[in-house]
Amino acid sequence: GEIARLVGILAHEFLQRLGAEGAPQIYGVNLERHRLLWRNTLVAHGASGAELDAALANLEQLLRNVAEDSRARWLFDPAHSDVHSEYGVSGLLDGQVRQMRIDRTFVDSQGVRWIVDFKTSLHEGGSLDQFLDREVDRYRPQLEAYARVFQAMEDRPICLGLYFPLLKGWREWNFV
Repeated sequence: GEIARLVGILAHEFLQRLGAEGAPQIYGVNLERHRLLWRNTLVAHGASGAELDAALANLEQLLRNVAEDSRARWLFDPAHSDVHSEYGVSGLLDGQVRQMRIDRTFVDSQGVRWIVDFKTSLHEGGSLDQFLDREVDRYRPQLEAYARVFQAMEDRPICLGLYFPLLKGWREWNFV
Protein backbone atom coordinates (compact mmCIF):
# COMPACT_ATOMS: atom_id res chain seq x y z
CA GLY A 1 0.00 0.00 0.00
CA GLU A 2 0.81 3.66 0.12
CA ILE A 3 2.45 3.55 3.55
CA ALA A 4 4.68 0.59 2.59
CA ARG A 5 5.73 2.52 -0.52
CA LEU A 6 6.49 5.57 1.63
CA VAL A 7 8.56 3.45 4.04
CA GLY A 8 10.63 2.36 1.01
CA ILE A 9 11.10 5.98 -0.05
CA LEU A 10 12.16 7.06 3.46
CA ALA A 11 14.54 4.10 3.71
CA HIS A 12 16.13 4.97 0.35
CA GLU A 13 16.51 8.62 1.44
CA PHE A 14 18.25 7.47 4.62
CA LEU A 15 20.58 5.17 2.65
CA GLN A 16 21.28 7.92 0.13
CA ARG A 17 22.27 10.24 2.98
CA LEU A 18 24.59 7.55 4.35
CA GLY A 19 26.06 7.24 0.88
CA ALA A 20 26.80 10.95 0.81
CA GLU A 21 28.21 11.06 4.34
CA GLY A 22 30.10 7.75 4.36
CA ALA A 23 30.23 4.68 6.57
CA PRO A 24 31.47 6.42 9.74
CA GLN A 25 28.13 8.25 9.90
CA ILE A 26 26.33 4.94 10.39
CA TYR A 27 27.47 4.95 14.02
CA GLY A 28 26.52 8.55 14.70
CA VAL A 29 22.91 8.28 13.56
CA ASN A 30 20.48 10.00 15.89
CA LEU A 31 17.55 7.57 16.14
CA GLU A 32 15.24 10.04 17.87
CA ARG A 33 15.79 12.72 15.25
CA HIS A 34 15.08 10.28 12.44
CA ARG A 35 12.09 8.85 14.28
CA LEU A 36 10.53 12.33 14.59
CA LEU A 37 11.14 13.13 10.91
CA TRP A 38 9.78 9.76 9.81
CA ARG A 39 6.72 10.05 12.09
CA ASN A 40 5.88 13.51 10.77
CA THR A 41 6.20 12.37 7.15
CA LEU A 42 4.12 9.25 7.70
CA VAL A 43 1.38 11.12 9.59
CA ALA A 44 1.28 13.76 6.84
CA HIS A 45 0.55 10.93 4.39
CA GLY A 46 -2.25 9.48 6.48
CA ALA A 47 -0.56 6.83 8.61
CA SER A 48 -1.98 6.36 12.08
CA GLY A 49 -2.40 3.76 14.79
CA ALA A 50 -0.95 0.31 14.24
CA GLU A 51 0.02 1.12 10.64
CA LEU A 52 2.12 4.09 11.83
CA ASP A 53 3.70 2.04 14.63
CA ALA A 54 4.61 -0.78 12.23
CA ALA A 55 6.10 1.63 9.67
CA LEU A 56 8.22 3.33 12.33
CA ALA A 57 9.32 -0.03 13.74
CA ASN A 58 10.47 -1.12 10.26
CA LEU A 59 12.42 2.09 9.70
CA GLU A 60 14.04 1.86 13.13
CA GLN A 61 14.96 -1.79 12.50
CA LEU A 62 16.50 -0.80 9.17
CA LEU A 63 18.58 1.87 10.90
CA ARG A 64 19.76 -0.57 13.59
CA ASN A 65 20.52 -3.29 11.04
CA VAL A 66 22.57 -0.95 8.88
CA ALA A 67 24.52 0.24 11.94
CA GLU A 68 25.34 -3.36 12.91
CA ASP A 69 25.92 -4.87 9.47
CA SER A 70 29.43 -5.35 8.11
CA ARG A 71 27.95 -5.49 4.59
CA ALA A 72 26.52 -1.98 5.08
CA ARG A 73 29.90 -0.72 6.29
CA TRP A 74 31.46 -2.14 3.12
CA LEU A 75 28.76 -0.67 0.86
CA PHE A 76 29.26 2.79 2.35
CA ASP A 77 33.04 2.59 2.76
CA PRO A 78 34.59 5.97 1.82
CA ALA A 79 37.65 4.16 0.41
CA HIS A 80 35.68 3.18 -2.70
CA SER A 81 36.14 5.34 -5.80
CA ASP A 82 33.68 6.72 -8.34
CA VAL A 83 30.92 6.47 -5.74
CA HIS A 84 27.34 7.48 -6.52
CA SER A 85 24.02 7.09 -4.69
CA GLU A 86 20.66 7.50 -6.40
CA TYR A 87 22.68 7.88 -9.60
CA GLY A 88 20.82 8.82 -12.76
CA VAL A 89 22.14 7.30 -15.98
CA SER A 90 20.81 7.05 -19.50
CA GLY A 91 21.68 4.49 -22.10
CA LEU A 92 20.64 2.90 -25.33
CA LEU A 93 19.23 -0.56 -24.62
CA ASP A 94 17.54 -2.70 -27.24
CA GLY A 95 17.26 0.29 -29.54
CA GLN A 96 15.58 2.54 -26.97
CA VAL A 97 16.96 5.29 -24.77
CA ARG A 98 16.32 4.35 -21.14
CA GLN A 99 16.72 6.53 -18.09
CA MET A 100 17.57 4.71 -14.87
CA ARG A 101 18.27 5.51 -11.25
CA ILE A 102 20.84 3.33 -9.50
CA ASP A 103 20.68 3.10 -5.71
CA ARG A 104 24.44 2.69 -5.23
CA THR A 105 27.43 2.23 -7.48
CA PHE A 106 31.16 2.38 -6.83
CA VAL A 107 34.51 0.92 -7.83
CA ASP A 108 36.16 -1.19 -5.15
CA SER A 109 39.88 -1.50 -4.41
CA GLN A 110 40.16 -4.39 -6.91
CA GLY A 111 38.87 -2.20 -9.76
CA VAL A 112 35.45 -3.88 -9.88
CA ARG A 113 32.38 -1.76 -10.61
CA TRP A 114 29.59 -2.60 -8.16
CA ILE A 115 25.96 -1.82 -8.93
CA VAL A 116 23.72 -2.34 -5.90
CA ASP A 117 19.98 -2.09 -5.53
CA PHE A 118 18.46 -1.64 -2.08
CA LYS A 119 15.30 -3.59 -1.33
CA THR A 120 13.13 -2.82 1.69
CA SER A 121 11.13 -6.03 1.32
CA LEU A 122 9.93 -7.88 4.37
CA HIS A 123 9.84 -11.64 4.55
CA GLU A 124 7.72 -13.73 6.84
CA GLY A 125 7.64 -17.51 6.95
CA GLY A 126 9.43 -19.93 4.67
CA SER A 127 13.09 -19.97 3.86
CA LEU A 128 14.88 -16.63 3.80
CA ASP A 129 17.47 -18.03 1.38
CA GLN A 130 14.76 -19.14 -1.04
CA PHE A 131 13.11 -15.73 -0.79
CA LEU A 132 16.40 -13.93 -1.53
CA ASP A 133 17.08 -16.25 -4.48
CA ARG A 134 13.62 -15.49 -5.92
CA GLU A 135 14.32 -11.78 -5.53
CA VAL A 136 17.51 -12.20 -7.58
CA ASP A 137 15.43 -13.80 -10.34
CA ARG A 138 12.93 -10.97 -10.08
CA TYR A 139 15.45 -8.10 -10.21
CA ARG A 140 18.19 -9.63 -12.38
CA PRO A 141 16.90 -8.01 -15.62
CA GLN A 142 16.82 -4.56 -13.98
CA LEU A 143 20.36 -4.76 -12.59
CA GLU A 144 21.75 -6.31 -15.74
CA ALA A 145 20.26 -3.44 -17.76
CA TYR A 146 22.18 -1.05 -15.49
CA ALA A 147 25.33 -3.12 -16.05
CA ARG A 148 24.91 -3.00 -19.84
CA VAL A 149 24.90 0.80 -19.67
CA PHE A 150 28.12 0.83 -17.62
CA GLN A 151 29.68 -1.78 -19.85
CA ALA A 152 29.24 0.61 -22.78
CA MET A 153 30.98 3.40 -20.84
CA GLU A 154 33.92 1.61 -19.22
CA ASP A 155 36.04 -1.49 -19.49
CA ARG A 156 36.13 -3.16 -16.09
CA PRO A 157 34.55 -6.16 -14.37
CA ILE A 158 31.03 -5.55 -13.05
CA CYS A 159 29.37 -7.18 -10.05
CA LEU A 160 25.73 -6.74 -9.16
CA GLY A 161 24.16 -6.89 -5.72
CA LEU A 162 20.85 -6.76 -3.93
CA TYR A 163 20.96 -5.48 -0.36
CA PHE A 164 18.02 -6.05 1.98
CA PRO A 165 18.73 -3.91 5.05
CA LEU A 166 15.56 -4.97 6.90
CA LEU A 167 16.62 -8.61 6.55
CA LYS A 168 20.40 -8.15 6.66
CA GLY A 169 20.21 -10.01 3.38
CA TRP A 170 22.63 -9.89 0.48
CA ARG A 171 22.92 -11.49 -2.93
CA GLU A 172 25.60 -10.81 -5.53
CA TRP A 173 26.56 -12.08 -8.96
CA ASN A 174 29.04 -11.27 -11.71
CA PHE A 175 27.81 -9.61 -14.86
CA VAL A 176 29.19 -11.34 -17.91
